[in-house]
Amino acid sequence: MFCVLLIMLSGILIGYFLRHFRIIPLITSKVSIYIIYLLLFVMGLSVGNNPQVIHHFGGLGALGITIAVVSTAGSVALSWVVYRYLFKPHK
Repeated sequence: MFCVLLIMLSGILIGYFLRHFRIIPLITSKVSIYIIYLLLFVMGLSVGNNPQVIHHFGGLGALGITIAVVSTAGSVALSWVVYRYLFKPHK
């Protein structure tokens, strides 16, 4: 954990000292996208190598879809309530 915090702090310090170079944000945005792709690929490899996950993939998929649908429905319902009582003009 200390190593992760040290790496993050070093990135913050380097970013602070290089903040005047306009090319740095362009480079970091492109590099971070490719790093995210690499992390997703490695995570897929680790899931694919786990026989328990592969064996229970149908149940995990159904649970994931259920959670996604219920979360979306709850967000839509709460947004509708907030809009109706806070933003919609009353007659």
